[in-house]
Amino acid sequence: MRPVSRRDFLAGAAAAAGAAALGVGCSSSEGDDRPNVLYVSVDDLGTTLGAYGAEQVASPHIDAFAARSVLFERCHCQIAICSSSRTSILAGVRPERSGLIPQDHDWQAALPGAKSLPRLFRDQDYQTSSVGKIFDPRGGGPDDCWDDQVSEWGVEDSAVAIEKLRELAAADGPFFLAVGYAQPHCPWDPSAEAMATYDVDAIELLGPGRTFEGDMQECAGASAREVTDAEAREITARYFGEITEVDRAFGDLMASVEQLGLFDNTVVIFWSGDHGFHLGQNDRWGKWSCYDAATRVPLMMSVPGMATAGQRTAGIVECVDMYPTLVDLCGLDGPPQALDGLSFAPLLDAPMMDWKHSSFSVWGVDDAVVRSVTTAHYNYIETAGNILRAPTFELFDLEADPGETVNLYTTRPEIGGVMAQRLELGPAAAAPDAPPIAW
Repeated sequence: MRPVSRRDFLAGAAAAAGAAALGVGCSSSEGDDRPNVLYVSVDDLGTTLGAYGAEQVASPHIDAFAARSVLFERCHCQIAICSSSRTSILAGVRPERSGLIPQDHDWQAALPGAKSLPRLFRDQDYQTSSVGKIFDPRGGGPDDCWDDQVSEWGVEDSAVAIEKLRELAAADGPFFLAVGYAQPHCPWDPSAEAMATYDVDAIELLGPGRTFEGDMQECAGASAREVTDAEAREITARYFGEITEVDRAFGDLMASVEQLGLFDNTVVIFWSGDHGFHLGQNDRWGKWSCYDAATRVPLMMSVPGMATAGQRTAGIVECVDMYPTLVDLCGLDGPPQALDGLSFAPLLDAPMMDWKHSSFSVWGVDDAVVRSVTTAHYNYIETAGNILRAPTFELFDLEADPGETVNLYTTRPEIGGVMAQRLELGPAAAAPDAPPIAW
């Protein structure tokens, strides 16, 4: 018997979904061969992982998953704040359209009639379960999307998730299981075992920032607003230790996936389901910006039958693309709301293909909105002015200056002009079939 390719598998899944829609008897029962989904989200995680070149960080299990998945080198969130970013992901709507830039606005009030991603799965006969933080409770919480839910905040190990995984694997019909780890969200207090992985004195600091604003003092356990290099190394090591704890938990979860034989019929996603994090880069600690450290997130995906496991793609994708991608991969009917993202399923088959030209992010600072457009080469950030201050413009060369330390806006006006135009044209002009950027 020949191996089943990913395309063959998904063709069968789509046929099963179509039969379910016609009432032909494949809804949550024997004969429904649509893939399961295991959606693993890690809170406040940037690309500080071994698989992304962060050699200081001990993340062997996550790195091992990279070898059996496609790794996305340039995935960007739409807004670097927990609740608003998770809403854009789970509703599939950019914050500019939903108006959900503040942290604590109720997404269901802002988007009446919209279905969340897990609600769509539940409504199409998937068993849906959540272990840990997937929605942010401060932004309205879930929309009756879970058959069962354990903890609306994050979990710190995989014990409950593994128990739920075994239960779902033994049941009839496909499942959608979401697992949300708490680490490395603050406060950073990793175990002694995790911290023993690191030589604090040898930690290389990632940026020049030594000032802790607002909640960051509590997050890092810093008694002073200004910290020394030695204190910054210790705080950075604690963040790395939290990643190592997540790595071990994820390793336990993947061992269970392997033991249960679920890789053959399950889409497995590992990513930061909200945003990245500054560790001194751009003279900052935390999130809340349009710089690369805050908007770029790790994303790895394994799909049944894929022939591209272990490959990497430099194709630009956005977190808002996850909703349509899973609809595509699982053969679902779409939601009632228009989706702003684009399915990146083709990149799983052909990681080297040309894809989006740009990603788009937004942030709000008091009454001034910050917007950015990012290509493979440049990040352009524009902050609106008001009656008290003039607008500001920043341009960074991500290839020559990945830490975004030198603003080139005044010295490279021709590039800045093109990027400003791209920002105004918006996502439609960045699609794979749009004309390439003319520098």
